[in-house]
Amino acid sequence: ALPILAIYESQVANKKEAYLGYLGWYTLSGVKIKHEDLIAFLNKRNLNIVAPSVPQDVDIFRRISSNAELRKVPTSLEGTFQNYLVRSTDERDPDTIRRLIVCETVDKKGKRLSYEEVYYIDFKRIDSSIQFGPVNTSVSPELNFFGNKICQEIVSDFQSWQGCLNSQSIREMIRRALLRFGATKVRDGGGVYFVSNSQTSNLNSLELFVNEDLGGNSNFHSLPLVDDNKQRDMIRRAFEAETTEAVDAILAEIQELSKSKRPISSNRYANLITEYQELCKKSSDYSALLENALGETDSRITIVQSALIGLRNNVRD
Repeated sequence: ALPILAIYESQVANKKEAYLGYLGWYTLSGVKIKHEDLIAFLNKRNLNIVAPSVPQDVDIFRRISSNAELRKVPTSLEGTFQNYLVRSTDERDPDTIRRLIVCETVDKKGKRLSYEEVYYIDFKRIDSSIQFGPVNTSVSPELNFFGNKICQEIVSDFQSWQGCLNSQSIREMIRRALLRFGATKVRDGGGVYFVSNSQTSNLNSLELFVNEDLGGNSNFHSLPLVDDNKQRDMIRRAFEAETTEAVDAILAEIQELSKSKRPISSNRYANLITEYQELCKKSSDYSALLENALGETDSRITIVQSALIGLRNNVRD
């Protein structure tokens, strides 16, 4: 923690009866974890949260190949460079995904001087095999070298990442877990969450998972929040702002569905009902926590209820 936060923590360390809850924030980078290891760690920490599904080989290939490139490779001509890039093709083969490694020669200002297709690399859906080679026999030795180098790196990275999840997947999992714990964002744009005392066990487990199990440059830090009028007001305002955003999103979806005049599926309607019920429960929990009625929030939730009742006739049986 930052020095000022460390001082604050020491001041409230022995005042647990005065905690309103905790603030928590996390950073993730460089995460690479096998799916089965993730499940094992979540079970070890008794974290009953939804894990991402096993990544599909085809999605891994797309991500790896999209990020493969070499830029500003010097040439024999002063002030001239080569960029080796990976491009999609217009081919629509249901069994194969093809990428092309292309070379563009540019001047020092980045203006393209020439362009040439160098290598192809194919991913076979049926068995996740990868094949690559020069696009034609006239590819120069230099272009052949760099085209082959990029393809070899794509294959190596693909094999290394098979069955593994990256930072983006885990970041979204943690965000959803915090929301499931009833957390509320207390900073515009997210990043810092308030979690009530009732979720202390889950928060501690999540913190241990990130700091001890996840690997990479990952960190989760929580900070006790003293129970006073100033902090209660901060949480109330943050919760009402978050609820307003959620209500507006639901109402916008209901309005769109009503305008279309087309029948909607019972599953989609059930999802809307679930979102409404979760809003009701969270509002009730925060009203009890803050010992204060959230009149404006409750009024907006009532509007959602009325809109859902009005939408019921559009549901396909």
